[in-house]
Amino acid sequence: MNLSSNDAAVEVPAMVFFPAGSTSATFPVKAGTVSAKTLVTVAASSRVNNVYSKVTVEP
Repeated sequence: MNLSSNDAAVEVPAMVFFPAGSTSATFPVKAGTVSAKTLVTVAASSRVNNVYSKVTVEP
């Protein structure tokens, strides 16, 4: 699946792979410095599915 973040405060890898039969995957998330509490959306997308999650980054 392709990964993306809607804010530079959160960096995710460009892609994550799911082994056959799995329903989840783990990937690193790097949080940058913010001056105020920031809500960021992380998206995972493929040709058939899109999944979104919210991440809060605090100073």
